[in-house]
Amino acid sequence: MRSGLYLFFIKLLLSVFLSAGLSGCQRAAVPITLTTFSLDTVCQITVYSEKDREAANEALSLLTKYENIFSRTLESSELYRLNQRAGSEVTVSDDLFHVLQTGRAFAEASAGRFDITLGSVTSLYDFTAGGQKAPAEEELKEALVHTGYQHLSFPGDHRVLVDDPELVLDLGGIAKGYIADRLSEELKKKGVKSALVSLGGNLAAVGLKPDGTPFRLGIRYPEKTASDVIKTVEASDASLVTSGMYERSFIKDGQLYHHLLDSSTGKPVSNGLLSCSVLAPSSETADALSTLLFVLGPEEGRGFLKDYPGVRCWYITEAMDVIEAGG
Repeated sequence: MRSGLYLFFIKLLLSVFLSAGLSGCQRAAVPITLTTFSLDTVCQITVYSEKDREAANEALSLLTKYENIFSRTLESSELYRLNQRAGSEVTVSDDLFHVLQTGRAFAEASAGRFDITLGSVTSLYDFTAGGQKAPAEEELKEALVHTGYQHLSFPGDHRVLVDDPELVLDLGGIAKGYIADRLSEELKKKGVKSALVSLGGNLAAVGLKPDGTPFRLGIRYPEKTASDVIKTVEASDASLVTSGMYERSFIKDGQLYHHLLDSSTGKPVSNGLLSCSVLAPSSETADALSTLLFVLGPEEGRGFLKDYPGVRCWYITEAMDVIEAGG
């Protein structure tokens, strides 16, 4: 009797240990990464449970919708059509109206150092491998005449007016951040507790990692591969966005050209920086600030960040020094 009872308890204990071990295995998070190409970059969503795969797929599918709103070059996009109607008052969607308003607010707060009206200038550059084109001085001067956030106004709800028919809006410095926020929001609506959204240089952490710790996001070592990290930062329900002059650049006639432009000259910013990374609760905010703070540089950037408590910034200089600001 006792031996039978003893064997029963042994089996019970083994059952408990095996059950604990199996549940531990179930808790071990195996990343599931879904990838597509959109917004001229590689876009990924990583989740940590098979049950979240469908939610990630559905979130990624939204990229087509947003590309058809914010693309400057896609002829079917809402922004492209708005640019074709510059000079007249136009009714736009909620998404476009919001981003235009936010972009103009950043432009006004920075006295135009961040400017969503530079499309006539940015279109003069070609950073593709087969193009590598930079404008002549006269072309730049002529294009700059048709820029300036003051030409953009909002006469009514969802109503947009660009009073210069030759001005071209370009939301490349803010739209991806807005989209990352919307994808993160969609994942949360579908019950996803842990995820990482990556839209090129835009990273958005949804919740905590499955083990309850913050995500560790890497700031890329400039001009090296994406896996070469110069610094890591912790994030939970926050976004890290990096603007780097190495992302789209080329050398022609001994001169470096990159896509981060000075709105007053139309030329690439030259201030001794290689990149600027911003961590903020909103990816849209981080996106706009990473571009703006790169243009401003560390000294002016620190002053500007005083209006954004809790937002942190890391500059990487040509000497590979890391300069932190904000927080």
